[in-house]
Amino acid sequence: MKSLLLASFMLFAGCSQLPEGKRDVAQARGREFGYYFTRNINNNRDNGNISFAKIFRNPEQIQQMTAPFIKGALVEINKTNPRARGTVDFFHRGNRLESLFVTSVTPVQHVYISLNIPTLEIGDISLRFDPLDFSVRSITLMLNDEQVTDWGGRESEFGVIFKNVSTNLYYFGKSYSDIDAEYQARSACEAQSFANGCRLFKREIIQAGFQNLACKLKNTSTNKFYLGEAPSVLEAEFIVRNACSRESFNNGCVDSTLECSNPNERMGEQFCMVRNSSTNKSYLGKGDNAIRASFEAQRQCAAESFNNGCGNPVCEQVDPMRGQRPFNCLIENPSTNKSYRGTGASRLEAEFNGRRACESQSFSNGCRVQRCD
Repeated sequence: MKSLLLASFMLFAGCSQLPEGKRDVAQARGREFGYYFTRNINNNRDNGNISFAKIFRNPEQIQQMTAPFIKGALVEINKTNPRARGTVDFFHRGNRLESLFVTSVTPVQHVYISLNIPTLEIGDISLRFDPLDFSVRSITLMLNDEQVTDWGGRESEFGVIFKNVSTNLYYFGKSYSDIDAEYQARSACEAQSFANGCRLFKREIIQAGFQNLACKLKNTSTNKFYLGEAPSVLEAEFIVRNACSRESFNNGCVDSTLECSNPNERMGEQFCMVRNSSTNKSYLGKGDNAIRASFEAQRQCAAESFNNGCGNPVCEQVDPMRGQRPFNCLIENPSTNKSYRGTGASRLEAEFNGRRACESQSFSNGCRVQRCD
C-alpha cells in the first residue's frame, strides 16, 4: 500500500504546484490521504546548503491552506556530474535526521524522507549536498491532518553493498525493495571501469534508527583512519569503506580494522585518549559515541610524525550525575622532579590535560599519573 501511495504522490508532486489561496489534494483511487506543496528551485546560490525557511516562507499560511503536520519531503535531484555518488543530508534544528544516497545512474533522482513534524516548524528544516555534483530542482512537501509515523507503520529498508574486486571500490543501494537496492548498487558498480569485477559484498535489512551510528576503518598501509556516520550501521560501514577505498594504497583497508557502533549503545559524551609510544605524546578525542571519540583521537595521532607508534584508544563516558565538579589529575615526571595538574569533565580529560603539560617539557617519556580524583 505504501508503494502505491508514494508512487501516486510522486506523480502529483512532479507536475503540480499549489497556487495562492488553494490547497490541492493528493489521492489514490479516489481516496484522499494528504496534501502536497511544491516549490521549484531555479538556481543553486546556497552552495549546497538549502534552508526550507527561504523556500517555504509562510508556514502559517501553508498550514492554513493544507494541513498541520508535515508527513515528509520529496526532493528532486539533478546530477551535474553523471558519475557522482553522494548523499543529501537532512537536518532539523541543527540535528541530522538522515543521509539519503544519490546512487542512480540516471541524471535525475528523487529522494524522500519521512519527517512527521508540525507544519509551523518548516523553517527549521534544511538540507546539504555537494554543489559540484548535484543541484536541487524542486522540493515537495507531503502534509497530513494528523501526526502519524507512516502509512500503516514504518517499513524496513534493504541495504546492499557491491565491491569491485578489481579496483577495491564499493557501491551502495538502499530501497524498500531488495531487488531495487541490489540494482542500485550493482548498476553503480557496473557504470565504472572493470565492470567484470563487481561482486555482491553485503546485504542487510536496515531498521530505522533514532540516532546516527558510526564506523571507523584504518588503512594499514598509510596508518590513516576514516569515519562514516549514518542512521544505520550498514550505511555507516559503506561510507567509511568508500572513503578509505578512494585513497592511495586502498588494499590496506582491511576488514579486521573495521569498528562500528552498537545500535543499543547508551549514548552520551565520550572521551578517548591515544598515546604515541614513539613520540611520547597524547591525543584526546570527544564525541557522542565511542567510535567517533576514538576516531578523533586516532586521527590526530596519525596526522603527526611516527604514526606507526599510535596505540589503542582508552575511552570513558562522561558521568552526567557528577554535575559541574571537575576531575583533577596529578602527573609527575621523576626524570625532572616536576609535577603537573590537569582538570576536565572526565577523569580521562583531566589526565590528558596533565599529560600534555608534562609532555611539552623535556624527558616526556618519564610522565606518570600519580593520582586522580
